[in-house]
Amino acid sequence: MWIRLLKLGKKPSDHMRVCSLHFNETDFLQKERVKRRTLKRKAVPSRNLPKVSHDAGVGRSRTIRSRPEPNTKTETFALWGNDGREDLEDRQAAEGLLALLNSHKSTAVPLPGPSSRDIGVQVNTPKVLTLCELIDSDELRNLTGLSNTAILVAIVEQFEKHHSDKRVRRINVRQRIVLLFTKFKTSLTYVTLGSQFGITRDLANTYIHELIPALANILKPLIHFPPKSEILKNMPICFNEFQNVGIVLDCTEIYLQSPKCLCCRIRFYSQYKSYLTVKFMTGVSPGGLITYISKPYGGRASDKVIFENCNLISLLDANRDAIMVDKGFLIDDICNLFK
Repeated sequence: MWIRLLKLGKKPSDHMRVCSLHFNETDFLQKERVKRRTLKRKAVPSRNLPKVSHDAGVGRSRTIRSRPEPNTKTETFALWGNDGREDLEDRQAAEGLLALLNSHKSTAVPLPGPSSRDIGVQVNTPKVLTLCELIDSDELRNLTGLSNTAILVAIVEQFEKHHSDKRVRRINVRQRIVLLFTKFKTSLTYVTLGSQFGITRDLANTYIHELIPALANILKPLIHFPPKSEILKNMPICFNEFQNVGIVLDCTEIYLQSPKCLCCRIRFYSQYKSYLTVKFMTGVSPGGLITYISKPYGGRASDKVIFENCNLISLLDANRDAIMVDKGFLIDDICNLFK
């Protein structure tokens, strides 16, 4: 009767147990001063009975043991009703059997259907626009100092012509050049530049240092000393009283990190800036065109020493050309030697 009601589907063994949740309270003998309850000899399971028979294959499969609910006391009884002669505390076997009885729904095997496969996956990923793709001509001038996009296009063409590189970059040549000029114009940090161009800080630093020598070779021919006739054609109104001026000179200093060498620190220390700098002498025509840039010198070098070593005076006509400088540029004695 027990085998038929529990729908075991296989021959029971001596170690199988039935949980007390399958019996009613009236199926137990009521004895006083007895901790363990005993089933009546004619008691049969009548509660929580399975609806589907479990065959031997399902019985041998490994299932997750279901634990009883909290504060619920469960007992196990021998399948053959040995009146307590078997171990009634073997709860592990009872829980395993109860898990088998309650898992008939999860063991259903799906019917074979038509085969299918993935043809492709469509993902709509929004494109991240970089700073180079968002700026127009006005914003280009404010960020990079370039007056229009035509100059940028010309620089990109010259770079691709003379500096071909087959390595794969995160951003193209145009974006890297805008990155470099933005750094020169705004002096933003590498973290800010990297976030604006969709790259990391280290990658922005690498791109800038790679482009500086390449662009220096491209833009160096643009700095030339014009003849006197060209200077006079572009002479501004404010220079009406200074028609003989051929160039306006001044020195520019750029801050440097402190080197480890003591001699280098002495050579680069600037008394004017009270810091370590590298010094250039720049020449500008009266029309505002940069016409001369000297070699770099340490910040300790004076303006007079740089002017004397660069031999700029040889490019001027001693009889009709004049040099405009500020009060601290003491080169009168050198200029008088060439008169």
